[in-house]
Amino acid sequence: MHPWTQALLALQECDARIAKIEARLAAVPAEQAAVQQELTAADAAFAAAKDQVREAEKAVKAVELEVESVRIKMRDFQSKSAMIKNNDDYRAAMHQAETCKHQVSQLEDRVLEQMGAVEAAKIKRAADERKLTEAKQRVLAKAGDIEAATAAATRELERLRQERVPLAAAIDAPVRERYERIWKKRRHPNERAFVPVRNGACGACNMNLPTQTKVNVAKGKEAVCDTCSRLLYAED
Repeated sequence: MHPWTQALLALQECDARIAKIEARLAAVPAEQAAVQQELTAADAAFAAAKDQVREAEKAVKAVELEVESVRIKMRDFQSKSAMIKNNDDYRAAMHQAETCKHQVSQLEDRVLEQMGAVEAAKIKRAADERKLTEAKQRVLAKAGDIEAATAAATRELERLRQERVPLAAAIDAPVRERYERIWKKRRHPNERAFVPVRNGACGACNMNLPTQTKVNVAKGKEAVCDTCSRLLYAED
């Protein structure tokens, strides 16, 4: 393998590592958002559970107020019945009082049902509160991991960028500039701008190469694929 080929491959490997780290850093905001979303979802669930408890307690209070209202009516009918002399009016008042008593009984059953709903809501609220606490702990840990990984990746990126300087300087300017133009168009950790010739074809697009191109590659001359424009080299 010719020296300039080895130098360009070293530069390309460095660029690929840089691109990989840049892609990793570019994904950090989405990772942070996903972590925050986990906390937001847990917080929303807990808030909804608290609202459910409040609504259930309000329902109990509403029924209790209704019970007290009916009891007042019942006592009113009972007190009035003592002063009624007419039998028919007396029976009517007592009937009204009995009706109220029946309503109170039904309403008290509803109170018990609503109190059961309150207890169920409180159990769910407690469970969601535990989930929120656990989510906060997970988010804190994940955020710390992301922060540490980001710092390490940033340091490595800076190191590689410094490492790249002498690698780039070791390559003739025309070849380096052509390579960099191709690389900028395809900047991706899995992409390559400098590829081998394999079985007479471009190692990237797999298109057969003209004879003269293959001869130039074999002689160590600068050559490009007519199809994908990548720089070519001969594998040992």
